[in-house]
Amino acid sequence: FLKNSTMIEIEGFAFCFFASEIDVVIEQEKEVTKLSSRYQIERWYRHDRNPGRYTSFSQMTNDAIDDTDSEFMIFCNPKTKFSSEDIEFILDKLSNGYCFASVVSFGFFGFSKELIRRIGMLDERFIGGEWEDDDFSIRLNHFGKAAWWGYDYDKYEDSPSRSGNLKHVTQSIFDQKYQV
Repeated sequence: FLKNSTMIEIEGFAFCFFASEIDVVIEQEKEVTKLSSRYQIERWYRHDRNPGRYTSFSQMTNDAIDDTDSEFMIFCNPKTKFSSEDIEFILDKLSNGYCFASVVSFGFFGFSKELIRRIGMLDERFIGGEWEDDDFSIRLNHFGKAAWWGYDYDKYEDSPSRSGNLKHVTQSIFDQKYQV
């Protein structure tokens, strides 16, 4: 959202742990903690907010947005193996004018709440965890600002989703929304 080439200084951010398993959070927390001396880090834990199942990935993300005070946010899927350098990569992109930045698509990504104020929350009709990223990327594209969409799947565990196979349902929602 920069009007010129001035860099935004990010002093703090919310880190949103989407894992429901405490052992996964403990491992991910180690990388986040490495940055505690440089940033004020607000932590959001899915297992504290809702230890059960969410209806959708979108609902979980929206809860994190609503529950946190920080303007800048980073979201982490439990299957993502990231480093503190990956966090700094996202923060660097956001501080240099990108309105969205990811390392692993919707597995490890960040944005500012200003983006959400402009394009809206994630669409919770996409139950489970399918097609919400496609919907979000279309709305992001219509917004017309720079986005960095990374696909480093070496950092993402390839295992089946526990949300079940709802692709046919969510694809029909997507198709209906965009009249495909």
